Amino acid sequence: MEEQLRQSVSTQDISASVQPESREARYLRVVRELVDDAYSNRTVHLLIAVLSWALAGIGHDFGTRACGDILMRLGRNLRTFAEQQQAEAEADEANRNGRKRQ
Repeated sequence: MEEQLRQSVSTQDISASVQPESREARYLRVVRELVDDAYSNRTVHLLIAVLSWALAGIGHDFGTRACGDILMRLGRNLRTFAEQQQAEAEADEANRNGRKRQ
């Protein structure tokens, strides 16, 4: 899961289309650095608290639509992680089955 999170932060669909100097590219870089730091220092629980507080503040400031958008994007990203994990498991199983037949 740790590796999936690290990869997702650096390889989300948006990262390929982001201009190097854009705000979005800066935010992606900063969050990637925070995630790497939290995993390296085993302080993910602290990062979760900080990020959830920031998202709650955004939801509060921008209302229920913003909250809905945050939750929708979170759900979509979690579904993507699950689909990737399933695809990897199926590929591993296919490789194991292929090797058994030889």
